[in-house]
Amino acid sequence: MSKTLEQAVGEFERYLGAGRGFSPNTVKAYASDLRDLCALVLVRRGSETSPSVE
Repeated sequence: MSKTLEQAVGEFERYLGAGRGFSPNTVKAYASDLRDLCALVLVRRGSETSPSVE
């Protein structure tokens, strides 16, 4: 089953918060940076939709 990048980022947020015990502000900042990176990559490759990740 594939998942979107947004789902993967959400899982990463949960991992950082619950699994690693990072502070909420740190989790928010990491997730925001990751979303910005994903958006940049999608723009650079000419895609508006979020591809699936395996």
